[in-house]
Amino acid sequence: MIRSYSFKNFYSFLEETEVSLLANKQVPDSNNLTTLKDGQRVSKVMTVLGHNASGKTKLLMPLAFMSWFMSRSFQDIAPDALIPIEPHLASDSDVISCKVEFMLAHDKKNIYRYELDLTKTQVNREALYVKDKRFKYLFIREWDEETKQYQVKQQGFGLKPTEAKKVRKNASLIATAAQYGVDVAKELVGFADRIATNVTMVGKRNFDDGLLGESTLFYNENKHFLEKLNTHIKRLDFGVEGISIKTITLPESS
Repeated sequence: MIRSYSFKNFYSFLEETEVSLLANKQVPDSNNLTTLKDGQRVSKVMTVLGHNASGKTKLLMPLAFMSWFMSRSFQDIAPDALIPIEPHLASDSDVISCKVEFMLAHDKKNIYRYELDLTKTQVNREALYVKDKRFKYLFIREWDEETKQYQVKQQGFGLKPTEAKKVRKNASLIATAAQYGVDVAKELVGFADRIATNVTMVGKRNFDDGLLGESTLFYNENKHFLEKLNTHIKRLDFGVEGISIKTITLPESS
């Protein structure tokens, strides 16, 4: 579960910006909130309103980027490729900063915090913390400009120090460690892979055949949700009367 995330110098956002799903005491209880083991309430729903080109998609992109970087950066880009990210055009720095706090589905006690400072060419700093009573680091990876290599500190993370120092400049230590079978890394990759969105680290995903098939199957098996969907479609005045699903048998290919 995502608790909050923040970012700075990320595409159209120059100043540090935070998106928090945590609810304070002034927010009344409702079905939109869930209470965690530490007593903190977290919203299950958030709505962002704004006109076209106001930054709504860019607000979601840091989360999509961190999800991808944690889980797929080792596999998805070549060793010498640029990291698919851009700083703000008006910034005098090329360093982009991102941070996310979250909890794993099976672990209702510990809070994780992932921090990332990077440019298009390399990771400057990457760190993972876990909080039971207080935050402590599982690893901190920092680029040493003098030695031209990474300094990596670990506390119970489990990646061999010799392998940790060799992690590529354009890849996450977490994504790399998962390839070596590090249990914590595999859990985190699984968490990141489950973040579903129609926004990728480079922008909006306009169409996805796989998601269309999954959605069709879901609504076909859950007719009451299809009725709710059609109610909202009419209310939002898209010019669409409604959606119906029909099952057909395709001819066998010869």
